[in-house]
Amino acid sequence: MKLNKKGKEILESAERGEWKSIPNFKREAKRCQEYAKATFRKDKRVSIRMSGKDLVNTQKRALQEGLPDNGTEFGIMKIFAIIVII
Repeated sequence: MKLNKKGKEILESAERGEWKSIPNFKREAKRCQEYAKATFRKDKRVSIRMSGKDLVNTQKRALQEGLPDNGTEFGIMKIFAIIVII
């Protein structure tokens, strides 16, 4: 099997014994799957009111960040997270 650089690093790391088994792997895997499902569940609605000027500026910024046109609300939240959290 031919591995890329990252794959070789992972294999070498495993061979050096740097990886540990996860106790109760099946339970942990199920828990992680549930978290992943919840992450993509769209069961909440968000309404945002803003001026037209702010909307245009936000749409421009979303475009600069590579966010899709139809996801402007998501783009607003993403930009907010980038600015505030980081």
